[in-house]
Amino acid sequence: MKIFFVQLILLCFALLAIPVQTIEAPEWEILVVNSHGDPVNGVTVREVFRDYSVPVQQGEHDLITSEQGKVIFPKREARISFARRVLGVASSIMAEGVHASFGRHAHVFAFGKCEGDPVKNGYVEDWTGHPAHNKSTIICRTAGEK
Repeated sequence: MKIFFVQLILLCFALLAIPVQTIEAPEWEILVVNSHGDPVNGVTVREVFRDYSVPVQQGEHDLITSEQGKVIFPKREARISFARRVLGVASSIMAEGVHASFGRHAHVFAFGKCEGDPVKNGYVEDWTGHPAHNKSTIICRTAGEK
């Protein structure tokens, strides 16, 4: 009977160590327009992503809009074990306490010759794990525009 429980415990530890593929940031299609709705080319769009449950999983990437005012960021994936996620959450709680953040987050914004963020339902858009493909529009404003 003891051998069965030891084998069961070893099996559980082995399962916790198996990496699972997750999406860290979606494939994200961005259209940058001016206040009149016309596409704006040559604007830098930055994607920033972070998995707060795994403190080392983060990054940022810049792309420049095309003549049509578009950029497409590729989907970003990672393979992380459940055990590593649990340790990351515990580490975050210990370091940040009640201010700790959890899970996957990504956001985009435009800067350079104009600035802006994608807004949905009155809030700056923050991707939190779903969907795997996202489309957003950024109304890019120059310093003199409100």
